[in-house]
Amino acid sequence: MKAVPIILILVAFLGITTLAVVVRAKRAKGISTSRHYLSKPPPKGAVPTSVEMTYDTPADRLPPPAPATESEKAIRATSVKSALIKYRTAVAAGNRQAQAAMLTSLKRHQDLAISIADEDLRNATRESERNSIRNALEAIRR
Repeated sequence: MKAVPIILILVAFLGITTLAVVVRAKRAKGISTSRHYLSKPPPKGAVPTSVEMTYDTPADRLPPPAPATESEKAIRATSVKSALIKYRTAVAAGNRQAQAAMLTSLKRHQDLAISIADEDLRNATRESERNSIRNALEAIRR
């Protein structure tokens, strides 16, 4: 009776190991394990769409990267939105130290923080959420 769970675990382990070995062998031989083998290959010189791109798409077929300024703006906006969420959480938890740290970060990019908070205020569905955002906006504007 005690050996049954051990045997089941060993069988599962061997099955997973066997599956991993088979998949690796197919990939090493160049056999596709994805569903892309069902479709016809694109005509020579055709630029693939984003759906057709896979991890092994050659670099010369990838779309050009976004300009650095766009990437920097997106990174900054994400960082400010994260700081705004953390600030609201710190206020709700009563953590004054975290509030001060997040408020410093938000004031560094005050215009962006205010625009993001205004957008959050427009999209808020609950009154408690709106109050939290209003309080954050007042603190940022001070």
